[in-house]
Amino acid sequence: MAKKRIPLHPGAFIKGVYIDEGGLRAEAIADALGVHKGTMSRLINGRSELTPAMAVKLSAVLGRSPQSWLNMQQAHSLAKAEEAVKVENWKPAAKLMGGQMKATRNRPGKAA
Repeated sequence: MAKKRIPLHPGAFIKGVYIDEGGLRAEAIADALGVHKGTMSRLINGRSELTPAMAVKLSAVLGRSPQSWLNMQQAHSLAKAEEAVKVENWKPAAKLMGGQMKATRNRPGKAA
């Protein structure tokens, strides 16, 4: 089975588009974002995840919406998790219940 392609980490996107192709320096981006250059380095090298606060800052400084920055991080993180978690080791709930899903009785917030 072919290995699934992992979407770009937002830091790799920044490095490729804004630093390598756009000619910006990582230090200049860090200054514009108001973050330490080490924080920027960890982000562009994929050693830290993009936070919502950083997404808002990146949107203001580099463009794109904060949501698009977060979507990029979420797609990357989910693909990495799918690669790391071996789903064949997990059983669907229906198999745990003898092949049938059973309704739960006395659910919280519902009258019996």
